Amino acid sequence: MEVVHPLNGLLTQQLQQTLKSSKAGEIGITQALQAAQEQVAARLYSCIPFLQQCGDAVPSQAYDAPEEALTLAPLDDEYQQLQEKVGEVSQRLADYRACVPVVLEEKLATYLATCRPALETAAAEQPGGDAAPCSTTQRAPFSAEPSDHLRASFSHLITRMPSVRAKLEEALERLERIVGAVEASSTSPVGLPTTPASPAYPPVSPAFREALQSGKITTRRKVARECLAAVAFQAL
Repeated sequence: MEVVHPLNGLLTQQLQQTLKSSKAGEIGITQALQAAQEQVAARLYSCIPFLQQCGDAVPSQAYDAPEEALTLAPLDDEYQQLQEKVGEVSQRLADYRACVPVVLEEKLATYLATCRPALETAAAEQPGGDAAPCSTTQRAPFSAEPSDHLRASFSHLITRMPSVRAKLEEALERLERIVGAVEASSTSPVGLPTTPASPAYPPVSPAFREALQSGKITTRRKVARECLAAVAFQAL
């Protein structure tokens, strides 16, 4: 299967434009040659009155001859030079028309060969000659080692979840007891308890008293309630 590259159309358009421009150049040279002929004829006609004043330098038949009877080519070297240039340019255009399409086709074939994927080249070299339907990208071989490692890590994390959850619940219960003690002490007119520590009233440190006075306990109380609500929702 041959690959059709967008550059093929682009090079074809460039070739057509080159041929059109060469044809237009040939027409322009022909028009320039005709203009030069008219200029030479005008200069010759402008010299006729001067020659008449000089006497018999020009025969009387030349005055009455029509414009077509005047042979301009042997009389003007510039006309001959223009004819030679036109011949050279015409020859060059003919050579370009013969060789430029071949050169462009060779360059296009070389460029398309470099752009063609290696898979199609290898398929074309097979004995069958038919390219097997395959994707342009080669897939890496599948390895089971990463999946086994991930599966083992995931299993280890799952086995650790109950213990981690138990620790979180224990920490939340302790935090709830502390918050309950703080609420009881804040609502009590006596203030913080001075009795020894008990499960209902844990020991109170000076830092805890400062946190109670600064208002940080309220934030911790809200966090504890939200955590307890989240754990209860997960248990459902």
